[in-house]
Amino acid sequence: MPQLWPVIGLVAGVIIVNGLASRLRIAAPVLLVLIGFGVSFIPGVPSFTVSPDVILFILLPPLLYAAGMESSIIAFKKLLRPILQLAVVAVILTAVVVGLIVHAVVPAIPFPVALALGAVVAPPDAVAAVAVARKVGLPRSVVTLLEGESLFNDATSLVMLKVAVTAIGVGTFGSGAAVGEFATSAAIGLAVGAILGVGVSWARNALSNSLSITALSLITPFVAYLLGEQLHGSGVLAVVVAGLIVGFTSATHVSGDVRIVEGATFATLRYVLEGAVFALIGLQLWDIVRSVQESAGTALLAAVTTLLVVVLSRPLWVYGGDALSRLFRREHRLEPRKLAVVSWAGMRGVVSLAAAQTLPLDTPHRDLILLCTVVVIFGTLVLQGPTLPWFARIVGVHADDPETAAIEVRRARHEAMAGASEIAHAALDQHHLPAPARLLVERWLKARGAEASVAEADRDLYLQYQDTINHVRRDIIASERATYIRLRNNGKLSEGSYQQIERDLDLEESGLIRRHNRRGHQNTLIAEGTDDETDH
Repeated sequence: MPQLWPVIGLVAGVIIVNGLASRLRIAAPVLLVLIGFGVSFIPGVPSFTVSPDVILFILLPPLLYAAGMESSIIAFKKLLRPILQLAVVAVILTAVVVGLIVHAVVPAIPFPVALALGAVVAPPDAVAAVAVARKVGLPRSVVTLLEGESLFNDATSLVMLKVAVTAIGVGTFGSGAAVGEFATSAAIGLAVGAILGVGVSWARNALSNSLSITALSLITPFVAYLLGEQLHGSGVLAVVVAGLIVGFTSATHVSGDVRIVEGATFATLRYVLEGAVFALIGLQLWDIVRSVQESAGTALLAAVTTLLVVVLSRPLWVYGGDALSRLFRREHRLEPRKLAVVSWAGMRGVVSLAAAQTLPLDTPHRDLILLCTVVVIFGTLVLQGPTLPWFARIVGVHADDPETAAIEVRRARHEAMAGASEIAHAALDQHHLPAPARLLVERWLKARGAEASVAEADRDLYLQYQDTINHVRRDIIASERATYIRLRNNGKLSEGSYQQIERDLDLEESGLIRRHNRRGHQNTLIAEGTDDETDH
């Protein structure tokens, strides 16, 4: 039982630091690492030495699965070439270049060992990149590219690490065997993820209970990872593909009630796990630094070299991939200034640390590899994370125009309501409802389309008073809620009936709050961009 206190303290710390990060307007991953590092020096704070299996088998699968479910296959298809270039080609090139340069600068480190280091630090972290990108408010195309890259690059990195470990054992590196092992692992991971994703989607469609479906979703990432690894494939790739398929089919295979319950469950899970991941990175930094046995000069040279190669090589892969796309005359290429932001969004994270810790204990220079990994993680998070908003504004990259998105939503709703109106009137004619019942349906249909119609007909007026209208609607809900509570407390409304009414009110209020928060966030981003342009 006493062993639970560190876990409770860790989660409590995550909650506090996330709140502090929101107030300071700093990306939470960066602040969690910094505070975790500082806390590790406090006397009496327990040492958080986490097994890499805990990270790879327990923490990582649900995070990748949730990210996959929220991602868009359609958006990925538009940027498939740059995503694959960064997630596969760039990771391989980074690993090889780090290996070659570190081996050249510190000849005592054999090339296979240096290649293992390169494979460990090559992939930008899925959690860090997306968390910071969303906090900054980058354009959707940039976020999509970073999401796609970070979802698939871990698989490339872990396969490269397997190849490097094999080379360390035999003393030589065979490129042919490496290519074959990579292709086989990727193919198995893709197949496992696709089969499991289709099977889980079918099962979700067959089940009717939202709790059962959510429970199935909770075990799916672990099943995907274990199956992928046991079949000698990429468990990470299996998890991501399964998440993409299940997320894509959820619009047609499950009800809105399921999506609400499932969304809230995974949002909470991601909140806790993401925070714990970055806090653990900070808490383990000092112990790893103290464990290095090489001389301070050698360790510093290797670590700084690795960090510089990782940071400086990324723009080469980003712009090089864009040049290849230009040669093939492919569409959906990003503007050069957006590519600059992608080049700077190369934060490393927990996967690199876990991968380094999976190295066999008898691996030459293992402690030095861990140190270099920690320096790269800490350096990229602290260097690139806080400066990404500033860098994006300097190169002229701002969030997408919220008005464009609002117009898109309104037009989609208007078109949907037009189709729904035709279906509704056809159904009314078919069922021969009496006039009073028909009037009820028509009133409901009219209310459903009121917001879209008003917004389309008088857009400026609607936008001007939208916040006020939503505020009044929330006041109405609050008044209704107070009445229902009074009736329940007086025994005039049963608890079951009250909970049913409360759920309906919660859903309506949640929608209003979500729209209010989204508009507030967009307005903040616009104001920041305006202030920045004024300053310059």
